[in-house]
Amino acid sequence: MRERLRLAVPMLAILAVSPFAARHPLKLPVGWTAQSEGSREAARERWQKVSEVFALMAVAPGGAVADVGAGSGFFTVRLADAVGAAGRVYAVDISEQVLRDLRERVERDGRGNVTVVAGETDDPCLPESSVDAVLINNAYHEMGAHDAMLDHLWSALRPGGRLVIVDQIDASRRDADRERQTARHEIGPGFVQADLEAAGFEVVATHDPFIERGGGDLWWLIVARRPPAGTPGAVGSDTDPGVGIARGRR
Repeated sequence: MRERLRLAVPMLAILAVSPFAARHPLKLPVGWTAQSEGSREAARERWQKVSEVFALMAVAPGGAVADVGAGSGFFTVRLADAVGAAGRVYAVDISEQVLRDLRERVERDGRGNVTVVAGETDDPCLPESSVDAVLINNAYHEMGAHDAMLDHLWSALRPGGRLVIVDQIDASRRDADRERQTARHEIGPGFVQADLEAAGFEVVATHDPFIERGGGDLWWLIVARRPPAGTPGAVGSDTDPGVGIARGRR
């Protein structure tokens, strides 16, 4: 039975906190304005390496992409600009408040190429074979139902489509078990790579670290893809021994 997470709140963009992390809500500071938020996002854009993330996603004009765990829409609006009017961005989150704020933001900014999607804890609720790339930024560690989530993302991606996951792990907890890491709202890349490979994805590249912010604050990035159709041994291809056995991935 699917369980909805407790309501999340939009986090301050400069902190880059997962929108799925509902247990530690933050309040906007006194004197907050849209202009001050824009300044924080400009600062975040520099350290978050947005252009590098988009290059690794292979984002292109006219493409279709998904921002899963979209939160305040930091990546959503930038993806919308990158794919252009002929493209499509699916902004997925699970919190009703976050979804309302996302809709208000894309309407206010006039980004008609964004579709806001109410997802579930185990399903992004994306159309099948609808996207060329998916981004999960600082949210995978909150996805307890990661196996089901990856199954649905596999279906949503077109053959050859990329899944880019960015998350963080404190240097002092890199060797800790998964339960201890996720309790601190982080996860090491080794656990995620194992999840991806079990789900049938090809891990194309790992950048570890991807971002170093000092004080042990390390961010990593993994690029995975759904194998192209016809790839020898790829799930669903003529040479896949698991064809007809529930994709044969587990």
